[in-house]
Amino acid sequence: MTPRAPTLGAYGAGVMTLLLWAGAFLAIRAGVRHTEPAALAAARFLFAGLVSVGWILFGARERPKWRDVPRIAVCGLLGIAIYNGLLGAGEQGVGAGLASFVISTQAVFAALGAWWLEGARLHRRLLLGGVVAASGIAIMGAAGEGGGSTAGILLILAAAACSGFFFVLQRPLIARLGPMTSAAAVMAAGGLWLLPWAPAGITAMAADRTARTAILYLALGSSVCGYAFWMVALDRLGATRAALLLYLMAPLTALLEIAIGEAEFALPTLAGAILALVGIGVAARPHR
Repeated sequence: MTPRAPTLGAYGAGVMTLLLWAGAFLAIRAGVRHTEPAALAAARFLFAGLVSVGWILFGARERPKWRDVPRIAVCGLLGIAIYNGLLGAGEQGVGAGLASFVISTQAVFAALGAWWLEGARLHRRLLLGGVVAASGIAIMGAAGEGGGSTAGILLILAAAACSGFFFVLQRPLIARLGPMTSAAAVMAAGGLWLLPWAPAGITAMAADRTARTAILYLALGSSVCGYAFWMVALDRLGATRAALLLYLMAPLTALLEIAIGEAEFALPTLAGAILALVGIGVAARPHR
């Protein structure tokens, strides 16, 4: 299906997606200072999951069937519960800007997942791009960006791996249910996996304004509104143009982090960021 001609509104939807998703890294960084990562994720997807269930019941054209449940459950575990737990734990020792660049390597892991799970061809540029991206991230960490915690970087790298493999596992769901319903089902499943930690998250919301603000932003802003804007961007811009916008998310997160005084500009950090983006671009470039 040929996408419609891009309009100002279409690009506006893409920009809103970037702002909401970039802000998520900052909200997670703020939230894990006041509550445990699992509790933060659980409260977030308790609210997002409830909205998602409402969409499936009243807005979805195609509802999940019983045969979809095992894949939805695995995707919810890997792409929501484990991913967000690892990302939150990593951001306890790593700044939002660096975290966003590390998460950007999910494109590399998605290619590895397609090779392992689907038998896709593995190209040399993937290895080259991965090495270049890792070098850039190492430079950023050595420069002291966000505290430069090695353990934190490794946790976030593991989150990126979960995200990359999740993208591959979710593809059949997207093909059958459509992207919006697929995302809603996975968010609801992730909320169920995280339910044991939800009471702690609700307690943190009641006790601390920062935790409350972070959780509500992550649930309603980043998860619900962010994905709704992303659907508009995909529809109006097409997958290729919309995907190119995502390369701006990590730099935007770093700029927002500097703007609110959570990080300082440094040339080594800039050099590492550029190197990381180049590496990710090389690794994710479609083979011709």
